[in-house]
Amino acid sequence: MKFMRLSACFTALALLATTLPAAAVPMRGLYEASVAVPDQSPAHREPALRRALESVLVRVTGQRHPGAAMGVLDRANVLVQGYGYEKDPDGKGLRLRAQFDPRAVDAALRALGVPVWGVNRLSHVVWIALRDDGPARGLLDAAGVAARASALAATAEARGLPFTYPQLDAAERKLVSFNDVWAGNFAGLQGASRTYNANLMLVGRIGREGGGWVGRWTLLNNAGASEDWSIALGTLDEVLAAGIHELADRQAQRFATQAGAAREVRLLVAGVDSLDDYGRVLNYVRGLNPVRSAQVESARAGELALRLQVEGDTDLLYRVIVSGRTLRRSESDPNGYVLVR
Repeated sequence: MKFMRLSACFTALALLATTLPAAAVPMRGLYEASVAVPDQSPAHREPALRRALESVLVRVTGQRHPGAAMGVLDRANVLVQGYGYEKDPDGKGLRLRAQFDPRAVDAALRALGVPVWGVNRLSHVVWIALRDDGPARGLLDAAGVAARASALAATAEARGLPFTYPQLDAAERKLVSFNDVWAGNFAGLQGASRTYNANLMLVGRIGREGGGWVGRWTLLNNAGASEDWSIALGTLDEVLAAGIHELADRQAQRFATQAGAAREVRLLVAGVDSLDDYGRVLNYVRGLNPVRSAQVESARAGELALRLQVEGDTDLLYRVIVSGRTLRRSESDPNGYVLVR
C-alpha cells in the first residue's frame, strides 16, 4: 500500500473567500454533441448518432484520432441517453443533438483498454497576441477571439479544454501590453492572470511570416514552469486549431487514466481543524481524475486520514496534484505536500 503525507495549512474560511485556490473544473458537455442532419428520418438518425458519439470520444479519450475507441461506435444506439433536433444557428439547417451515458461510455472505453480523460480538467486563462498585416494587431478578449480567432474557441470546445479569456480592462492593460507579450515578456501576464484563478496560463503569439502564419505557444503553470511549441501553416485558422490540438494532446497524455486494477493509496492530511477544512479536503481529493473512491479512515484533531482507490499509475496522481493550485510540494518533506492558501 502506498503512503503519502500531505501537510495542510488553512486560514479561516472567510479569508479564503477571495483567494480560494483553483482546482480542476468540471467540464460540462463532454458527453453531448450536435451534428448536422438533412432530416429527422431513421435512415439519417443512426449515422448521425455515430458521428455524435465520435465527437464525444475525441473529448473523453483526449485522442485526436480515437483509434481503438472507434470500436464503441457500433453501440451508439445503446449508449445514447436522449436526443433531439434543433435549428442551425443560421436558421437554415437542421441538427441532431445527442446526450450519451457517461458511465456507460467510460465503461465501454475501459473494456477496450482505452485511456479516459475525466470530466475534471485543469482550467486555462488564454492570452492571444495577434499580429496581422498593417495596424490590426493586439491582445484578444472573448469578443476578439469570437471575431478574429473563432477556430481557437471551436477547437478548444471540440477537445474539451476549459478556457477563460481576459477582460482586458483598464487594470489589466496597465500590467500587460501587446509589445511585451509579443517579445516574450510574460511577467505582467502572470500578475493579470491571478484574477481568473486558473490552473494554467496559455499564451499564443500569432502572426504572418513569409506568406503564411506562425503560432508560437507557451504554457505556464503556477510554479513558473513552462513549455513551448511552434506551428507554421498556411492560414490563421489552421495555426490556431493546430496549436490547441497540440495542447490537448499534451494534457491528455499527462492526465488520461489507463484502465487497470485500482491501487490503494493512504493520504494523511494535516491541519484539518474544522468541518469546513474536512469538507474541502475530501471534496478536492474526490475530484481528482485518477481517484475512483476516497473513504475517511480516521479523523482526529488536526489530521484526516483517507484511503483512496486510484486507477492507473500512482505517478499520475502525483502529477495531477502538483499541476493544480491546491497543493504544492513540501519544502521540509520531499514526499509531502502543502495546501496552498
